[in-house]
Amino acid sequence: MSQFANLWYKDTPYGLENLAGILDASYSLETNKEEFITKKTFSPSSIGYGSGTCARRWVLSFNGAEFIQNYSSSSVDNMSAGTSAHERIQANITNSNLEAEIEREINYEDPPIRGFVDVILKDYNGHNLVIEIKTTRTEAWRSRMVKNEGPEYQVLQLLIYLYVLEEKYGILLYEDKNDHQKLLIPVEMNEANKEKVEKVLDWMRLVYKTYEEGKLPKNLFRSNSKICKECPIQKWCFSQPEGDTEIPVLKYEDKD
Repeated sequence: MSQFANLWYKDTPYGLENLAGILDASYSLETNKEEFITKKTFSPSSIGYGSGTCARRWVLSFNGAEFIQNYSSSSVDNMSAGTSAHERIQANITNSNLEAEIEREINYEDPPIRGFVDVILKDYNGHNLVIEIKTTRTEAWRSRMVKNEGPEYQVLQLLIYLYVLEEKYGILLYEDKNDHQKLLIPVEMNEANKEKVEKVLDWMRLVYKTYEEGKLPKNLFRSNSKICKECPIQKWCFSQPEGDTEIPVLKYEDKD
């Protein structure tokens, strides 16, 4: 067996290697592109992970930056499968006898935040439940089940939704990609979590104020760091001035 990118094939007289190349290239037609984008808001889904914790990325994005999306064929399939799972689970909830709101847009003014909540169950045993749907590999699903907790950045995303909506109870709904088992992990807006979110909001306000004042944060990472290599504006970032102010990387985990 031979491999081309994420496609395995056996050599044949009619050239499966060429077909593998054509199929792999087809993934880039819609998903892989370069585009100049000017962001207007912070995104709860990306603020707590990777380059989302970098102030320079956000300020450059607010000024306008060249975004490069370059996904592998397997990554494209993973994203597509995740979207399909979201829609399927949302449809199942809609078809139940539960009162639910799907894809609720949220907006917050200071700092500017915009996002979309997967599901809000209305008046469930006297409470509104804010639900964020995630799909994951079996190994990660089992780990979340044993620990009864999700990764901090996913918890943070849900906590931001709870904070903006002024709700107390949330759920991280995980689906195993292999066998479609579901896992419900409760998340509550208690005092400790409220302090965590407000700490993140203060950081975001500092970043946005830096943008409004026309300043640029210094780059705190090397170009070959994991955070930079996965950043959609890496190339643009390293072509810009060094920066005139220093803002630390966002820290919000309990251990910090």
